[in-house]
Amino acid sequence: MKKEQTDVETLAHIINSVGGVEPSPQAKKIIHLYATGEIDLDTTKKKLLKEYHS
Repeated sequence: MKKEQTDVETLAHIINSVGGVEPSPQAKKIIHLYATGEIDLDTTKKKLLKEYHS
């Protein structure tokens, strides 16, 4: 159970690192894919970091 909490905390940290602004439509899609289990945490982190740091 702790691992799941850590994954959620990590994802929240990435989202918060964009300054607390509304996520872009693409970021919302990535978050949705993670929430529905279609992509894993590592993929989610890579995609979100690419979205906000490119």
